[in-house]
This record gives sequence, C-alpha cells and structure tokens, in this order.
Amino acid sequence: MYAALVFTFIMVIYFWCWKGAEAFVIYGTDVRQIFITGIYFLIGTCFAKWKLERLFTLSGVCVLIMLTVLIAPYELFAKYILWFTLPYIVLAYGLSTSKMGSLVNRVGDCSYGVYIYAFPVQQFVLLVYPEISYVSYLLVTLLITLFLGYCSWHLIEKHALKLKPKDKRVINFDVPNISSSNAVVEGSTNLPRSTL
Repeated sequence: MYAALVFTFIMVIYFWCWKGAEAFVIYGTDVRQIFITGIYFLIGTCFAKWKLERLFTLSGVCVLIMLTVLIAPYELFAKYILWFTLPYIVLAYGLSTSKMGSLVNRVGDCSYGVYIYAFPVQQFVLLVYPEISYVSYLLVTLLITLFLGYCSWHLIEKHALKLKPKDKRVINFDVPNISSSNAVVEGSTNLPRSTL
C-alpha cells in the first residue's frame, strides 16, 4: 500500500508537477508543492513502516551527504536522489541519541511549535515583504518560527504534558453487561458507575 502511494506521488510529480504545468494556486500556494514536498514525508513513512531505522548510522549519513553533494550538479538525478537522502538524514538525526540532541532538548523541544507555526510565518513574511530576497526570507522565517516554537514549548506544551496521565496503562472503563437477566428499565438511572 505504501509503495503504491509513493509510486502514485512520484508519477504525479513527474507527469504533472515537473512537466511545466500551469500553477494551481489556492490561498497563494501552488498545490503542486503538496506532491513535491509530500514525497519526502511518504518516503519517511516507508522507512518507519518497514522498520528501516536500524540502517540509520553516522557513516550512512556521511555517505548520503557526500552522494547528494556529488550528484547536485546533475539536476535530473539530484531530484530523485534527494527524495531518499533527505528523509534518511533527517530521521537519522531525529532518532539519534547524540549529545547535540540532548543539548537541544535541555533548552526546550521546539519541534512541534516549528511544525505548527512555520507555514503561517512564511505566508505572513511574504505578505508583508513580497520583494524580500530568498536568503533574507529564510533567515527571517527561521528566526521567527524558532522563537514561536520555543515560546510554544515553554508557555503551552510543557505545561500541557503535565496533564498527561502518569500511569502508562490503558484506562479501561467498565461497560455494564446488559443481558436479559438484568435489563435496564427505560428511564432508570441505576446504571453501574465506571471506575478509573
């Protein structure tokens, strides 16, 4: 199923997105970008689905970074290679237990906030400064998004996680067994109470 979905995305990208088709814009965003960037997500889900995280190694990351850099001048191949190398590198770092990762987590986990705020910040920056250069755009959106991500972690997410149940067991609710011998009379409020 996953392979079929990835193959469909690849075909849509190849035959629609890269063939010079007219932009299909909704709310200022070209819908083709869903497929062009979505392929990275789908490849990442394939890594998870087929439990390929055992292949995530530092040497693998180094080899793929070098391969990506060497192939970059050949645009035709670089697009396809990047589909596999980028998710591999991101997941290898994200799932690692490195000292750098633990240092970042001591400051706060801004990842969900970055995920939530990145798109609105990007759109807002382009709305306010439509003529901004690409490098300035990247820096401004990165700084604003990181700031909002850390604020979100420290002001909302960290406190919300304290509300999470400490007991990892699944909470079972007792469901009354209604059989012919103890049928509930309509309008009766004598139902057994569930316990947590």
